[in-house]
Amino acid sequence: MPKLTPKLTPAPANRKPQVAPEPKLSEFQELVCETVGDLILRGGHEDEINKILDAAIGHYYRRMFPRSKMGDCPQQETDRVNKFIEDRYDDWHRKLAREWPAPAQVKDEPPLKGVVARVYATLRTDLQERLDDFMSEAGADDKYLLRDILMDWEGGKLPADYEDPEANLATAFMYRINDAHTYFKVPDKIKDLVESYIRLLLEAQEPKPQSAA
Repeated sequence: MPKLTPKLTPAPANRKPQVAPEPKLSEFQELVCETVGDLILRGGHEDEINKILDAAIGHYYRRMFPRSKMGDCPQQETDRVNKFIEDRYDDWHRKLAREWPAPAQVKDEPPLKGVVARVYATLRTDLQERLDDFMSEAGADDKYLLRDILMDWEGGKLPADYEDPEANLATAFMYRINDAHTYFKVPDKIKDLVESYIRLLLEAQEPKPQSAA
């Protein structure tokens, strides 16, 4: 009886290897990445920089020399990691810091006095606290929206002492939510006149009814 030989079919030459899809970051993971990335790109408080570099260098060592391959006990691994961090910290810090932007020059503002100074100081503090809460708690979509709104506002803003009738921040917000409206600031004493004029313009744009033949 003849011996049967299994027939092997070669794989197609143009067949691409299967690549596992990259895991998608959760909303919280995006927040952590964005916060850590900001420290790496721009710098920050020295305490946070120290902790980030310690974690990064230690994690780098454990990836390169896992304990399962080195045969170390937990204490030996800890000692090696600490020595690795100590030997490389200054070099990593120097290479990272030289990429950071130079500190921004603070513009001299005319001193404010009395009640006006207190009002502006309270407003500035309140806005800063709310923005800090926003950056800590808001989702990635809201952060991108606020960033885009502020970028549009920066592109259309005029000096603070210029009496611009357009409310640029409100207009930028409406543009970003695809609502084509432009907002203007109008003194209260002519508000009724402006509203009447706008109504006349809107009525003039409405199609007139066709008269019966």
